[in-house]
Amino acid sequence: MRKSIIAAALLASVLSITACGPTENVNVAEENYDAAEGTTAAETTEETTEATTEETTAETTTEATTVVTTEVTTTAETSAVSEVSGETEKKDEAEKKDEKTEESKSAEGFSSVYADLDNRAFGYNGKVLKLGESTFQDLVDAGVPFSEDDLLDADNNVKSGKTSDYYTLHVDDSKYSNLQLVFVNDTDTNIKLKECKLEMARWWAMIPRPTYDEERNAELKADLEAAAKHVSFAFPLTLTKSELIANSGDPTDEKLGTEYKNPGEVYGGYRFTFNSDNEVLEDVSIELLY
Repeated sequence: MRKSIIAAALLASVLSITACGPTENVNVAEENYDAAEGTTAAETTEETTEATTEETTAETTTEATTVVTTEVTTTAETSAVSEVSGETEKKDEAEKKDEKTEESKSAEGFSSVYADLDNRAFGYNGKVLKLGESTFQDLVDAGVPFSEDDLLDADNNVKSGKTSDYYTLHVDDSKYSNLQLVFVNDTDTNIKLKECKLEMARWWAMIPRPTYDEERNAELKADLEAAAKHVSFAFPLTLTKSELIANSGDPTDEKLGTEYKNPGEVYGGYRFTFNSDNEVLEDVSIELLY
């Protein structure tokens, strides 16, 4: 009987344990589910935060990259502009240097004094032609553009102490620059014109003026530059009165122009005529009287 009671008690205990087991498991499962949900929510929050952070970082990086790229691009563009500007300045300096070299070449063989009374000369095609020394034939050989009729006079006789006719001609490649030349027989016998020496050389031209319009002045400026490639003096064709006086001193006389003469000379020497509007040279004559 005692064994039966013990057996019954053991069975009841087992049944009780079995009945309680699922309830505890359910509670544990619910707790685990809630924990899982909490973990999932936390992970989601972390992932969202990380994603947001990554996006923000990406945007910041993109902006930074854009700024850097823009700065680099701007710097590169500035450098490129600076380089181009530098090259342009170098080119301009080189051109100016070439112009100065060209001016030096054209003035080579002339006196440094614009109105040098001991060295009266003009140049054509780079050859210096001196009054009292260079002959009619020398000027022909230098390429001075005499007309065919002028050249027919070359073998004409010129009496002792007499001068030739006035020979007037256009400077090569120019419409508005002119030369006028006179030759003299300074010997005791008759000689041919081609042997006579240069006694007077005059140059005059139409030059740009403040009263002309821009198109007209551009044409005259270009024409003057073309003439300067052929005809030259100790001074530039664009000489101003102030530049002349600064170089050669005060003039001897100013009745008929700005003149420089030796004592006793009435018609010889230099006579410069400057435009009244801008004081730029428009006419000059150099004469050597015997």
